[in-house]
Amino acid sequence: MKKFNLTKTLMLVTLLALLVSGLIGCSNQDVQKLQGQVKSQQEQIKQITAERDKYKQAYQDLKQQTAGNTAGQVGRGDIILQSVNIVSNNIIRSGQAAGAVYGPFDIAVNIKNNSKKDLSDLRVVGELHKTFMNYQTAPKVDIRHTIVPRLKAGQSTTVTIKDFKPDHPELLQEIIVTVSGYDVVRKKPLRAAFPPGAQD
Repeated sequence: MKKFNLTKTLMLVTLLALLVSGLIGCSNQDVQKLQGQVKSQQEQIKQITAERDKYKQAYQDLKQQTAGNTAGQVGRGDIILQSVNIVSNNIIRSGQAAGAVYGPFDIAVNIKNNSKKDLSDLRVVGELHKTFMNYQTAPKVDIRHTIVPRLKAGQSTTVTIKDFKPDHPELLQEIIVTVSGYDVVRKKPLRAAFPPGAQD
């Protein structure tokens, strides 16, 4: 019968305990590493989703803008808004701010009757939208209109919507023209400026 060796037994138990402890430690480290990888991938998915949503929104905004800004004739059905132009003596003619408006202006709208019948009492509406940059606030809107008493089939005419004023140059400003009762819109950005020689 072998003699029981307490010292060897304790050493074996200690080694076994250290081995088990090491294995458990490695296992925990592996789990933590995997958890870290999963968390990192989840963050990447969130970022990709946010980017996708941002680009989708930008695409929708661009579609809406180009619906009103497409070159050439813009409109469907009986009425076409062929052009929208700013008319004013208060436009800077040269330099970096060339084309910017610093005083009262009118809007000249070229409108065409694209139908086969004469149209009467067409209400052409001009809106000047003014919005603070980077602020989610409703725009201030100035609205004016003019009436086209009669527009014959196939005929074009230019009407003037009068008495608009630009706001502070730091505001985003846009002209939007519609015809009441018709699915047609035309947009034009407005660049505002301080009068020559004025201080901000």
